[in-house]
Amino acid sequence: MIKNIGYHFVNTGKSATLCSYIDNLPVEMVNASPKLLAMYGYALLFCGHPDAAAVNLKKAAKIFKQSKRAAGKLAETYYQLGSISFTVGDYKKAMRWLMKAMRVHPRRKDLNLAGIYNSLGLLHARTGYTRYRDAIIAFRKASNIVHRFHGSEALEASIMNNWAMVERKSGDIRSAHERLLAAIELLDNEKVFSPQCGVIFANAARHCIYLGMMDRAYQILQSAIEKSTAHNDTFSLAVLWRGCALYYEEKGDLDVAREYIQKALTTVQELHITRLMPAVYQDLCRINAALGQYAEAEENIRLVKTNQGEKDSPVRIMTLMTEALLYRRQNQLNKAQEHLQHALSLSKKYRQPFEAFRINIELARVEHELGEHQDAVNQLSDALRLTREKGYTYLLCRAMISTGWMVNEFMKLDHRYILNMLQSSGLPCHVVEVNLLGTPRVFVDGKEILPAYWKTSKAMKTFCYLCYSEHKKLGREPLIEAVWRGIPLSQSSKRFRKAIHHVRKAFEQVTGVSDNPIIYKDESYGFAGHFHIFLDTKEFLSLVERAQNSMDDFNTLNPLVKKILRMYGSGFARGWYEPWTEQVRSQYKGKMEELLVSAADAAKGNRKFDWAILWLKHAIEMNPLEEEYHRKLWQVFSRVGRIKDIQEDFRKLKQQYRKELKMDLSDETMELYQSLTQCSRRG
Repeated sequence: MIKNIGYHFVNTGKSATLCSYIDNLPVEMVNASPKLLAMYGYALLFCGHPDAAAVNLKKAAKIFKQSKRAAGKLAETYYQLGSISFTVGDYKKAMRWLMKAMRVHPRRKDLNLAGIYNSLGLLHARTGYTRYRDAIIAFRKASNIVHRFHGSEALEASIMNNWAMVERKSGDIRSAHERLLAAIELLDNEKVFSPQCGVIFANAARHCIYLGMMDRAYQILQSAIEKSTAHNDTFSLAVLWRGCALYYEEKGDLDVAREYIQKALTTVQELHITRLMPAVYQDLCRINAALGQYAEAEENIRLVKTNQGEKDSPVRIMTLMTEALLYRRQNQLNKAQEHLQHALSLSKKYRQPFEAFRINIELARVEHELGEHQDAVNQLSDALRLTREKGYTYLLCRAMISTGWMVNEFMKLDHRYILNMLQSSGLPCHVVEVNLLGTPRVFVDGKEILPAYWKTSKAMKTFCYLCYSEHKKLGREPLIEAVWRGIPLSQSSKRFRKAIHHVRKAFEQVTGVSDNPIIYKDESYGFAGHFHIFLDTKEFLSLVERAQNSMDDFNTLNPLVKKILRMYGSGFARGWYEPWTEQVRSQYKGKMEELLVSAADAAKGNRKFDWAILWLKHAIEMNPLEEEYHRKLWQVFSRVGRIKDIQEDFRKLKQQYRKELKMDLSDETMELYQSLTQCSRRG
């Protein structure tokens, strides 16, 4: 009877019961029956005793070898031995057992052959990217066989899961996700159960999280836990609890995440699932580090290395990333950078683009904190390229909105693409671009808030003043004073309240949702965290600083000055004449003039006289009565022999001084003019 129903016991989660029945049989009887030995070994594997399972399966194989009619049973036994070697992480031995199974298997296409092909594909995938093609061929062969048999949903789901994992390693998480959802549909039936099928559900949930489908991930995990609990499948429960830990970690509930990963670890240790231990310890390290429990996190990473070793391999990539995260949490940024760079080199060596993408993002964070701006931007550029190729949009958006500076840098890399991606992500995020140079304009998610939407110009001015003062805590009175100066407080307070209301309505017109960008907290006004404000003035100042630092490199300086001139346009807040705008306008005008004069001097020193003339003329347009600018222009004209231009500019300047200032030019200016024109006459 045990021979007839034994495998049914294992496949319904009653492996321990079957083992107890066989333990009560005489040892001589069991050792003489290869079917009982094979069944006993199969059950022991799921009870967490791989060594004992291997001993019994080897005994069964020795007996099956003596009969030519038992070739199918022998192949199945070799297949089970390969599964044990795979479970304990000995992939070379697993491959040897599977190749033996292939050699002795009868030449007919049955489910055992499909299972062997499935395991071969899995081993090829574990060998490395050079064998991914072999893995897919094996999965395709297995899939073609299994479609011919009814009641083979569990094996078919396993094949699809393993195939999906190869796609995930190739960086295609969307295709992997679709294949995994198809796999769990096969298993989502009360009559269908396979031991350890929780792995498939956990993988499906993980990929839902990668794509931002958090509710779907939760549903998959909960239904799988119910199924595994009903069948007493503790292996599956361990894997599913690890999935729950990731879910709650992504949701930000770290204490619950820690509880789940601890449950998973306890079960993994009890079942002696050595190949899972490093991954579980990595998860626990990451969560402990986020909770500030650094001593525990350091012990976790030590145990990872103990179980995994420190030899470079694809599995080492995640260990390096986890250790780097711990170093970053401890503010050991140089060590974090070193580990991430090592991980990145391994991800490229083993062609794992998904890991490379995640490392790019984390390395950009570290390099930004180290002040290595350009290196951080280079990492973001690589992450954006991989996102375009592989579709990592949700993960990129999540990384961006968690660190506002990334939004700004990504916007510089590809403005339109990033805006479209953020809007389609479903994440709470709005990009607000405030242009204060030239005629003021405000854009939300790439759409302009038209003047009519503001209702009153004061509403727009209130919002822009708050944006410009982003690093200051502004109470009600300073805001009112900036926009309604000179108006009694009783009147201006009412107008201020209306202006704040108009701002909210203006944004609602563009975004389509009632979501106020302005919040009032701790007696001051600011912006809601999911509104990312970008000022063109900030970019202007950054470019000016870069240009000032590039005076010795004309090839770098020239395009920078061109860009700055285009951005500056007609100056700060054209048409606005509040006291604060007048003051700021004067500051920006002074910075622009200073840059143009310095750039003209640099151009002159590099014998780029046309550029020097052009930039000095721009400076003169901004400040026509500044004699220094005219003197510099005349000196450049003199170098290129344009004496008539000197004379013409002198004549106009002299007329302007007499008309507007009622005075003559300074002695210094007159002496320079006479010197330059006299030299010309002598020449």
